[in-house]
Amino acid sequence: MTSNLFLVEPFYSGSHAQWARDIQRFSRHNVHLFTLPGRNWKWRMASSAIPLAEQINQSSVSPDVILVSGMMDLPLFKSLLSADLQQIPIILYLHETQLTYPWNEPDHRNRDRQYAWRNLTSMLVADEVVFNSSYHQEVVFEAIPTFLSAFPEQGYQTSFESILHKSKVISPGVDMDAIRAQPRVKSALPVILWNHRWEHDKNPESFLHLLQELKREGEAFQLIVCGEHFQHQPEAFESIRTEFEHEIIHWGYAESREQYLQLLRSSHVLPVTSNQEFFGLSVLEAIVAGVHPVLPNRLSYPSIYRDLNVFYGSFVEFLSQTKEALRQPAAYQLPSQLDQYNWKNLIKKYDSLGLKTE
Repeated sequence: MTSNLFLVEPFYSGSHAQWARDIQRFSRHNVHLFTLPGRNWKWRMASSAIPLAEQINQSSVSPDVILVSGMMDLPLFKSLLSADLQQIPIILYLHETQLTYPWNEPDHRNRDRQYAWRNLTSMLVADEVVFNSSYHQEVVFEAIPTFLSAFPEQGYQTSFESILHKSKVISPGVDMDAIRAQPRVKSALPVILWNHRWEHDKNPESFLHLLQELKREGEAFQLIVCGEHFQHQPEAFESIRTEFEHEIIHWGYAESREQYLQLLRSSHVLPVTSNQEFFGLSVLEAIVAGVHPVLPNRLSYPSIYRDLNVFYGSFVEFLSQTKEALRQPAAYQLPSQLDQYNWKNLIKKYDSLGLKTE
């Protein structure tokens, strides 16, 4: 039986947009997208419920379920839906949450707990809560008691315990066939890849330090630096652009999905430095493309790639493993355990979320 799924994405950009498009493409249901551009995340958290609820109220199609990405005030959104939509199941999907997000120094000094509070109240009113990884689910539930203890009145813990009983984990997916369809690009030198957002939580300072040490020790490599970036970005990127201008073969956001996949298939080594990662879709995409990962033994990575011998615990290990991967630049073979993240295998879990099944 085919149903109507309304997928609501307040931050339609980067991996969020790709996630929404892929669900629409692979689902057996009729998926209708309701989106806002991916910018001004704090304003999206505060206000996106208003225009998105209006879009849905004006739709000529009746939904069977509403799947909402987490960068919004869900209680406000639900209150603004028309009376005939009030009983439709609402599933909250959490790509990230603010309870455990590492803030940069300027934000930390002026940290506003309202964004984490909106995450919590959104979880409270949702019919189901879906986390993108078991790591994300675990750290959120560990953080809730401490977060609530900071407020002047107590006694809310029992109310939030209900979230645990209606939560589950469903990862985002990757169209593995599309990535593999791109031919591998040969190069004279091994290529190091950065394909993450250009923001402080991805720790570009450590990536810069790695590149500097590799160059100091005489390692030869080329460099692709892509990924989404915004008006303000860490100073490390300007240092990378200046110090490694002769190594860089691509710099900046890929203009199309096809170009992005070509960049992945041109790369050999992915040294990851992130301080925050609730899943890490860009890492999975690179691995599927045959890029050798070098991953920190923290965050979501150990649970997703637990059987892979690709982890480092110190900078010395990080440098050593990256050098070893550079000297063996053959395409990385995708472990069979990662087939579970292929959209063809994963979509059934999304299709069962609050939807009518045969």
